[in-house]
Amino acid sequence: MFGDFSNSNSNDLALGLTLDYAFALVNQISALMDDGFGVNQVVITGGGANSQIQAIANSLLDIPVDLMSSDVAIGNLFSILNGENLETLDFEAAAENLDLETTEFLREHSKNHAMLYQQVEGTRKVLENAK
Repeated sequence: MFGDFSNSNSNDLALGLTLDYAFALVNQISALMDDGFGVNQVVITGGGANSQIQAIANSLLDIPVDLMSSDVAIGNLFSILNGENLETLDFEAAAENLDLETTEFLREHSKNHAMLYQQVEGTRKVLENAK
């Protein structure tokens, strides 16, 4: 995150971090899909997973994004490792569908995020090579 945040409150910063995380996640998933990986569903879990990230990612990807509690995810993992066949997965509530205007706004900002990230990474590589 760059810029002057002197007029921002903690809610603004939390929103910025949430959007940054969601955009980065979506960009990585999109890259996998562009590389030919057959991604037909995304399941988010863990400390950073929440319904806001789920709603944003769901609005930016053309595949379902589901939220699963960490406890259920760990239980499922151990079941799979023990050779059990999981018939159904226990997801939390369905993703909120954002309205079209919000979705288009997020899509535009996601593109800008990806471009800025590439510029930062390019600068980092130049600085590393200059050492």
